[in-house]
Amino acid sequence: MNESDFDKTELFLYAYRYGWKLGGKCPEILALVIRNRVNAGWAGPTGYGYLGVIQDAPRVAYNNGDPSTEGFPDFRDNAAKKLLMRCDAIYDRRVADEGLASVLVNDRLTPALYWCDISDLEHTRPWWTEKFSGKRPLISAGNLWLYE
Repeated sequence: MNESDFDKTELFLYAYRYGWKLGGKCPEILALVIRNRVNAGWAGPTGYGYLGVIQDAPRVAYNNGDPSTEGFPDFRDNAAKKLLMRCDAIYDRRVADEGLASVLVNDRLTPALYWCDISDLEHTRPWWTEKFSGKRPLISAGNLWLYE
């Protein structure tokens, strides 16, 4: 295993643990948001791309909970296998965003950097409410809302 393999594993686990309960393409969308953060130069406490961004994710999360430490996929489930392959391709940039986690705003591709599960708003942090209250999400996918 090398560093990029480890990064891909952590990207997959983050997407799986946060996005699986939201269903649909939400795990893939969250992997793309992490890639957007890396592309935007976010580094986190380690000062290192994907691992730093994933490690720092709870700090910029909309809520105080951190489900990212719970659960492992069942690889008998084809959807889990597909997500694993998609995360590998997202990391390697073999997958375009396709409007899942970025959108054209005033002729400029605007990547989503923040996300919120709107079914869990009772646990929203005050800073999150202050920053995003009244703002329209860039993209909404069911209960998953994405912001710039």
